[in-house]
Amino acid sequence: MRIKELRSGLLVAPIEIIYNERRQTIEDVVIDTGAVRSIIHVDAVELLDINPNPTDPISRMYGVGGEEFSFRKRVDGIRFAGVHVSEVMLDFGRIDGINGLIGLDILRPGGFVVDLRLLEIKQNKQG
Repeated sequence: MRIKELRSGLLVAPIEIIYNERRQTIEDVVIDTGAVRSIIHVDAVELLDINPNPTDPISRMYGVGGEEFSFRKRVDGIRFAGVHVSEVMLDFGRIDGINGLIGLDILRPGGFVVDLRLLEIKQNKQG
């Protein structure tokens, strides 16, 4: 899958989220190998009607922008870089200026390799 370079040199790609049998592709989600967990901006998934409920865990995240809170929710699945993964826990919250972050919780288990010269991301199918 081709990666786009967004403003400020951020690398972005789309991710599809499946929730309650509905699908939505979120464009321009930052690929962030420094993020432990993935987070999607709640406004970006408005069509999926993903909202917190009292049993969803609340997370506190720290980063360059300061401290943010989010809620964790299990989604039916995601599709990223041509790979489908079922039953994924994702964080949903507010992030300034971007639609979300694809973090190590998706990149490592998926065995993804980022080629920075070609600006591509693909799954490493070797053991």
